[in-house]
Amino acid sequence: MKIVLLTVRFADAYNFLICLPTENHIWCGFWDIMAPLLETFYNYYKDDRHDSPLRRLWNRISHEMNHCLQCISQHHQAQDMYNTEYESTSIGPLLHILRKLDHERVTSHLSDINARITAQKYDSARDNAQVVIVLYEVIAFLLV
Repeated sequence: MKIVLLTVRFADAYNFLICLPTENHIWCGFWDIMAPLLETFYNYYKDDRHDSPLRRLWNRISHEMNHCLQCISQHHQAQDMYNTEYESTSIGPLLHILRKLDHERVTSHLSDINARITAQKYDSARDNAQVVIVLYEVIAFLLV
């Protein structure tokens, strides 16, 4: 019975976060709901359904982190919390997957920016903020 209730609560949390209006960033406004859901990303690469709630949630927070310094900071603070609160042998595999997802996301974001520059579609008024955001994440969190 407890497993069923836990599954329903996770499903409700996923649906709530995924269906938020786009002006409400998940990490900015709902850190308390999102942080515990990071544990479920352990199964990200095992879930091959492109429209699964796990992948939809990752796509949503990835998009938000491409545009928001606070989302990036909250995301990495949650990972730091996991790292300090749990024993490294038990949390290490999850953190490895989260780091891999972060590296893939940042690499994709940099590739997208580079493609816009190459195609001469880079608009400095619109796109400079994204460059600052991605460089902030690389320097502050991914090079450590």
